[in-house]
Amino acid sequence: MQFYNQRILSEEFSIKEYHKELKKKESVFMSLSLFLLPISAQNVFRFLLLIPLGVIVLAFFRNIVGIKTFGIFMPILLALFFKETSFLFGISFFVLLVGMGVLERKVLEKMHLLVVPRLAIILTLVIIFLLIFTALNKEMKWQGSFTPAVFPIVITTIFIERFSIMAVEEGLKKTLLVLLGTFFIALCAYLFFCIPKLDLILFTYPELLLCVIALLILIGKYTNYRLLEIVRFQEIWKKRTP
Repeated sequence: MQFYNQRILSEEFSIKEYHKELKKKESVFMSLSLFLLPISAQNVFRFLLLIPLGVIVLAFFRNIVGIKTFGIFMPILLALFFKETSFLFGISFFVLLVGMGVLERKVLEKMHLLVVPRLAIILTLVIIFLLIFTALNKEMKWQGSFTPAVFPIVITTIFIERFSIMAVEEGLKKTLLVLLGTFFIALCAYLFFCIPKLDLILFTYPELLLCVIALLILIGKYTNYRLLEIVRFQEIWKKRTP
């Protein structure tokens, strides 16, 4: 058996070479580069840096368009989950999990339990479902990149509770409309996250988050009618106009 060793020159990006170049630079900003972090930490930050961009999408649709959602950050967490798996798998899995959770909540409601124990039981059942699904996914190969760590378990538990209460108090139709709005914003944020090299740009220039803050301030200053409110009250305005 013979082994051959040949050096191949490549113009692709090299982390090791980049580290050497940064160490040569006598600059405080160069020493703060995120590329100097361990690879595991880099992967986490490339994931987390997308969240502020998703918040811009969420703030726009909630404050300017007027779409209602379950919770403030639920659509963003769903969008991140879709990015780690796929949109069709993510939404199917989430609907299945929430459907089972609502049925479990109906059963627990008959026991007249207090809120905290009831939520704890639902949380435990959600984790059991994830364990079973992960074991089956390993055998059936439904979704190769599925990792339970990226799924918002606690937020899903609270979502199941709020969904059940809202369905009883405000009706199933209105609840489904809010659920549809949640999925719509999650889809828009997911499409935004899928822009090529977007995470790499933010990772290379994290100071761009200051621009995100500026955009959020502009959205926060908007106090006029939301777009959906204009559509809803257009008949009243037509009657007022001579």
